[in-house]
Amino acid sequence: MVDLDELELLLAKATPAPWKGNAFYPHITSGLGSNEVLVAQIAVNTYRDQGRYNEQLIAALRNAAAELIHDARKWRHHCYIESQTSRSPNP
Repeated sequence: MVDLDELELLLAKATPAPWKGNAFYPHITSGLGSNEVLVAQIAVNTYRDQGRYNEQLIAALRNAAAELIHDARKWRHHCYIESQTSRSPNP
């Protein structure tokens, strides 16, 4: 099972979102203008231009991470409640 606490910890310590890829250069950045920082460089020598898609995927997942973690917690809670309810004896 994915450790959501660990993901939240990593998210809190990582470079803040939003991250963005660059169609012309194989890297991911965060921030604007003079405050822009390099987050990662992506390999471009990949099969069928996968490097560009890897870059877009990494940035998109980072930007969605907080919401995805929140949704996963809600789903786990829902599943837990359902499992407890289904174990209750029927009156």
